[in-house]
Amino acid sequence: MRTRGRTPAPPGDRESGRNAVTHTNDRVFVTVARHDEKTALVSVRDQGPGIDAEHLPHVFDRFYRVDPSRSRAHGGTGLGLAIAAALVEAHHGRIEVESVAGEGATFRVTLPFMSGSA
Repeated sequence: MRTRGRTPAPPGDRESGRNAVTHTNDRVFVTVARHDEKTALVSVRDQGPGIDAEHLPHVFDRFYRVDPSRSRAHGGTGLGLAIAAALVEAHHGRIEVESVAGEGATFRVTLPFMSGSA
């Protein structure tokens, strides 16, 4: 599992959703829920090819592409997840990915509620 961010809660986003749709042959599941009293959880899970464990430490790095040829065919630059991670972190959240090759991937974003909104 790869994690980035500041909040201590377990942890998808628009870019993760787009990646899930692009890299799956089946359905994509999106869940939005209150995680606890202070945070919301967005989860994006696909049933695509998954991500090999060796790539998980790098998926949020700028310009990193798990499969450069496939990403180029879909117009990917390797920036989407890096931008998503930067936005989540700027809002004091956390983003993480969990995946097993051949079984799909799950991206989770945990964000704190704004003051007075919980």
